[in-house]
Formats: sequence, structure tokens, C-alpha cells
Amino acid sequence: MKNPALYLVPLFITASVLPIQLKAETVTTPVISEATVPSEKTEMTVLMDRLEAIKAMDATMMNAEDKKALRTEVVTINEQLKNQADGVYLSVGAIIIIVLLLIVLF
Repeated sequence: MKNPALYLVPLFITASVLPIQLKAETVTTPVISEATVPSEKTEMTVLMDRLEAIKAMDATMMNAEDKKALRTEVVTINEQLKNQADGVYLSVGAIIIIVLLLIVLF
């Protein structure tokens, strides 16, 4: 024990942090998702139908303001669809790590 400060500083830091973490409360609220799933599906189908209707429109007869309004509507619909989409996204790096782990473990 050349320098007792090297041992006492980490001891005091952990002693001051641990009680704070022990007092932390976790509150869980029940979420009812059964009612929201069908409504989300219907919202998605309505949005998809609206996108198809916009794509089927003849834009040559519209003025610039109408075209701009349709573009902004398409952008907002696409953002809503992205927010509602469920899925797991893996990056290329994550896939490489998974493959390497599978090779090493098996």
C-alpha cells in the first residue's frame, strides 16, 4: 500500500453512488395493446390507399400550389408510415459481428 488514496477514492465513489441506485424506483404501467393493433392496421391501410390515390392522379393539369400540397402530404404520410412500421433493423456491422460469433461458437 504505497498510496492509500488510490484505494480510498474508488471506495468513496462507489459508496456514494450505490445508495442512489438502490433508492431508484421502477414504476411499470400496464399497457393495453389489443385495442390499438387493429386501429394501427386500419390507419396504415388508409394511408396506403391515399398514397395510391395520389400516385394515380394526373399532375399535368394541376397548378404549382396543388402539386406542392400533394408533395407535402406524401412526405407526411411516408413519415407516419415509417413511425408506425414495426421491425428489426440490423446494420452491416451488426450482421458481421453476429456471423463472426456464430463461426467462433460453432
